[in-house]
Amino acid sequence: TVLFKSHLLSLGISEQLDDPVLRSQFSSDNKYYLSLAKQINTIIDPIVRQSGGQMSLTDVFCTVNRARGLELISVEDLLNACSTLASQKCGLKLVKYSSGLLVLESDNYNANAMNNKIIDLLEKCNSVSAQELAIEASIPLALARQRLIDCETIGIVCRDESIYGLRFFPNKFV
Repeated sequence: TVLFKSHLLSLGISEQLDDPVLRSQFSSDNKYYLSLAKQINTIIDPIVRQSGGQMSLTDVFCTVNRARGLELISVEDLLNACSTLASQKCGLKLVKYSSGLLVLESDNYNANAMNNKIIDLLEKCNSVSAQELAIEASIPLALARQRLIDCETIGIVCRDESIYGLRFFPNKFV
């Protein structure tokens, strides 16, 4: 039983989710989105905290629908519910990067700590691609690319785009 429960938890299926929030239970969309946001927070918050403080909205969508079983939600409902998380002070907030990437970010996410991990990786490897960072940090490729671009924006890394692809190097000119 313990092994089975651990497998379910690794898939994002939690026994905490006894009764999924349904649109038919509410008289207004706002109340539905607020309740759905609380349920999303219950499902996602432990996973986000374990995975470094950020989770792409694509992964959130898959995890939430997996946990809800047959009562699936639409992308639009997820987006509307996630946009209410910050106002409810649930510990998560929806962040949109300039590239268009949407992530749920935990209040305990520390961008400086993530930048330090990237610097440490660069010291070991001398250069890194988004794919290598994604593998090393166990994060989606789009999020790894965004983190590297953020580091470039603040001057920590420099990019080299060649026939071998986009690679990032430590900025030695700072």
